Amino acid sequence: MKPSSRVLASLVLGAISSSFIPVTVAQTPGPAQLVDALEGVFGKHAARRSGAKGVCASGFFVGTADGRTLTNSAIFSGQEIPVIARFSVGGGNPKAPDNGKTVRGLALKFNGPGGES
Repeated sequence: MKPSSRVLASLVLGAISSSFIPVTVAQTPGPAQLVDALEGVFGKHAARRSGAKGVCASGFFVGTADGRTLTNSAIFSGQEIPVIARFSVGGGNPKAPDNGKTVRGLALKFNGPGGES
């Protein structure tokens, strides 16, 4: 490569490298940052930080043998499996109106045989 070609190549590489904008890598927030963010939006309450308003229920689930084609979970034994359910209003405000236009949540805990959960 001729000296003038080396100079030209150096100038081109320098121009290219100086045109790159430094990129910051997003960090996954930890629990403290998530709680801070929720409290920043909904304020600090003694209730849960998310899904602060809700109601619980209990009952039974009877899984049919057809479910065995999808999973080997013992809850599809045909027997009654105790279930705890929680229905919640989205957000962190425990005084949110029940008829507000917000996300709704449903959590289920199946208490299967042998301590399976």
